[in-house]
Amino acid sequence: MLMKSGNQLIIASIIVAVSFIAFAWILSGANDNKSATKVFDVTLENNRYTPSKITANVGDTVIINFTNKDSVAHGIAIPEFNATVPNGHIPPNGTAQMKFYADRPFKSDTAICGGAKPSDKSDDHGEEFIVEII
Repeated sequence: MLMKSGNQLIIASIIVAVSFIAFAWILSGANDNKSATKVFDVTLENNRYTPSKITANVGDTVIINFTNKDSVAHGIAIPEFNATVPNGHIPPNGTAQMKFYADRPFKSDTAICGGAKPSDKSDDHGEEFIVEII
């Protein structure tokens, strides 16, 4: 009976030691593939996005929380990642969230409603929101 208890104590000690080593290995970053969840809070006000550019890494899950302080809806989409906000627009004085997995490099202006001349970034309504995946 005493021998059985001694074996159980040795086995329990080994399990604790292996658990400790595995935990230390994870904390040291030895298993770090550099993917993460990146969360960005973006405010729209006076037809401007703040910040107007966000950057994430390939392999990241990207979550963008939008707060629209304007009295008009704003459209945003990233077709390359099949990503948009619900109904395609951030409602006036409302919020919306976009989530996607960044599986490849990318850089583009994702604002899709820039007023009469969305390609003219010099006018007062030329919204610009750059998403870059590096």
